[in-house]
Amino acid sequence: MRALALLLLAAAALPARGDTVVLVGGKKLEGVTVSRNDSEWVVVNPWNSRHPDMTWEIPDKFRFPRAKVEEVIIADPPAVEWRRRTASKLSADERRELAKFCEQHKLADEAAREKALAKMLDDEKALADLLAEAGAEPAPGAKPDPDLDATLRRLEREYVKLADPAELDAQWKRMTERGTTRARPYLERARRSAALPRGRRDKVPLTVRSTEASGATYCIVVPQGYDPLVPTPLVIGLHGGGQGGVNGELVTGSGEDAMPFYEQLAEQWGWIVVCPTARRAPWSNRENEAWMDALFDEMTMLFNVDESRVYLTGHSMGGFGTWHWGPARAERWAAISPCAGGGGPNGVDAAGLPVYVYHGSDDHIVGPGSDRSAAKALLANEKAKKRPDAVYTELDGQKHGFPDWVREDIFRFFAGRTNDRMKRKGAGPVSSFHRKATKEEIRCFGDPAAAPAAAGGEDAKLADLVAKLERGGGSAAEAAEELGKRKDPATAKALARVVKSAKAAPDVRVAAAAALGSIATPEALAALAPVAADDDFKVVDQVVASIGRIGGAASVEPLSRAARKMGAFFDASIQGGQLVFTEYEVRCRSFGRLCDALAACGDAAAASALLEKEVVARVFTPKSAYDVPVDERFTHIPPRARADLAARLRAALDKLGAPRKKEILAPIAAAWSREAEVVRACTVE
Repeated sequence: MRALALLLLAAAALPARGDTVVLVGGKKLEGVTVSRNDSEWVVVNPWNSRHPDMTWEIPDKFRFPRAKVEEVIIADPPAVEWRRRTASKLSADERRELAKFCEQHKLADEAAREKALAKMLDDEKALADLLAEAGAEPAPGAKPDPDLDATLRRLEREYVKLADPAELDAQWKRMTERGTTRARPYLERARRSAALPRGRRDKVPLTVRSTEASGATYCIVVPQGYDPLVPTPLVIGLHGGGQGGVNGELVTGSGEDAMPFYEQLAEQWGWIVVCPTARRAPWSNRENEAWMDALFDEMTMLFNVDESRVYLTGHSMGGFGTWHWGPARAERWAAISPCAGGGGPNGVDAAGLPVYVYHGSDDHIVGPGSDRSAAKALLANEKAKKRPDAVYTELDGQKHGFPDWVREDIFRFFAGRTNDRMKRKGAGPVSSFHRKATKEEIRCFGDPAAAPAAAGGEDAKLADLVAKLERGGGSAAEAAEELGKRKDPATAKALARVVKSAKAAPDVRVAAAAALGSIATPEALAALAPVAADDDFKVVDQVVASIGRIGGAASVEPLSRAARKMGAFFDASIQGGQLVFTEYEVRCRSFGRLCDALAACGDAAAASALLEKEVVARVFTPKSAYDVPVDERFTHIPPRARADLAARLRAALDKLGAPRKKEILAPIAAAWSREAEVVRACTVE
């Protein structure tokens, strides 16, 4: 009896789930979480996990033989269920059904909102039918709600597709005559957002405050159904990995490595998912602070983010990062989910954050001890009157993996949570497009309050593009693409000034070098040559790639200096006879660019000598052996890097028609006889 009383007390305190177990005899356990419900057992999970194989530390008092259970009702708390069902697009009928659900559970504001949205969807259909039949349009109303007025919604969708300033002004006039209360900056942001690509994009350069996080990139998935006029949930996913390289500037893992965990879920739920690449490992490193803040600002400027539905998750090093950045920016998140990491709860309880924690019981990379302690700190106090909204799922046999079921359950958990710490009217979303424009937004993306204007003359356009280039990040990449289409000496001269500037950020100089490679004139080569042996390896890499696009005999001398510099970078990376695999991959990739560039120079003798001395003798046949240690997660990386470099070396020698090709490649095949891909690339019949 005492065990049952404790269970009932615990059930009353659980906010995460709303299951009910009716025992034979009439006793009810309400507000619990059932993880197993089959013909043998009903198990109430004190850690709020629904997974039937989650068995860690479930006392016998939470296990009921099926014969002692009369009924099991699986349900979430009404507010959680409403939030989950509104996290994706609904039809008018589904809205009306949800309104009834809200009324049944005394969610008055929510019910009113669902009824209004259902009517708006009906009105949109009626308007479409009216326009299709007669071309008529309802008369202007008196300051309607732009979210609920079907005619205004149609005019807004037309607006965001326009580009001509005169057409935009005319459309805006129609909307004001209709009585819109929507601010024009909202629509200008939506128009800007509508032009951004849907789907996945890799290594997108940060634009906002890029000087504080130079070179920062992210991987993003924008679902195909994204509507820039509708606030959309945002998930930030932190990748795993660790520190790489001798100076800590390289990081194992990336946003691109993490995105496969979330890409399908982004489309399934219709949410935006962004995975940044850490500037330094671990995620708690101070170098990542400006980066994380700038990323959040960039997302809310470029996309119509529902700021009441912003979520944070991460696996492995990303799990540690989630435990760190969750409480560090608690006001930002609706919920967080640290997975296979550690470091909690560290104030999560005090911050009131809903949290879903996952770990594998047999994880030998990062043991579950820290997350178990966090789970106990959050959920083990049965006498607590109010406990955090938390879930802990631990599964056997998963090692350091991240199972599909868990990720899907995390998104279901997220969907049921909104940021209740925000001040907002009603039960609806909070659009980031309602924010007042900051100086940073205006500098990076333009003033959304400014009237659209026609483009200026060629000189003004060049000055604008160079200024955009110098802002760095995504702005620099966009400007470089446009500048690369201009083949005139004035553009090459302007880019030469930027690429040689000691004051310019590295990513700005890289973008300028890329533009010069696209211009591909003698003036462009002259601008690139002085920085061929720069102290920043990223600049050298891009200079080499750009010189390779130009080619010709004049490229040999700057490529010779670049080759020696790349060799120096490689030698400096070896410490104590070891080379971190992350850095090894980067250096091999740099040498691959050198191979491609030398293939275009036309001087077989000079190019062969450089490749043999600076590449072959260092990477494949060194006088002093070095080791590239890896753990079981990354054993494929060094062989892949070697095979790719060997293939690019062979391709360069083939293109050059190098007479000593066989002599250069044979020692590589002999030294790496156990790696079939390397042998295949270096075998000359």
